[in-house]
Amino acid sequence: MEHEPHRGRLTFDWLQQTAEEYFSQEAGDKCHLIHAIHVLYHVDDLKVTLMNMWDSLADGGSMVVMIESGESNFGRWRLKVLEALGVHEDKRMATCLRVSSDVMKILDNKDIHYSVTPTSPEDIDVTECFKEERKK
Repeated sequence: MEHEPHRGRLTFDWLQQTAEEYFSQEAGDKCHLIHAIHVLYHVDDLKVTLMNMWDSLADGGSMVVMIESGESNFGRWRLKVLEALGVHEDKRMATCLRVSSDVMKILDNKDIHYSVTPTSPEDIDVTECFKEERKK
């Protein structure tokens, strides 16, 4: 802690508001870092929020998004349950049950390049849910 050359040069605003509230305000300064860590489940419109975040980035800035992968055990279970209930992608996107592929699809459609980090190991084993004899 004796040598902290960047201390004092980092500034941030701590805001307690929804993404919709923030982006409805008059445009402010561009951000060098925007993060949405387990936030995108709770926004009204995923596409609009992602594009607002992207447009708010300064040149060379970074956006960090963390959301459940549809390939994880829990993500696959969630998608399978929704499919069994007849809830397809268009209806699912209006719920909090979004997954990483939803974010990637939006970014791909806008030709926004991104990188994906591997998911962390799961603590929940839901493999029993995928066995055919469990459907009864």
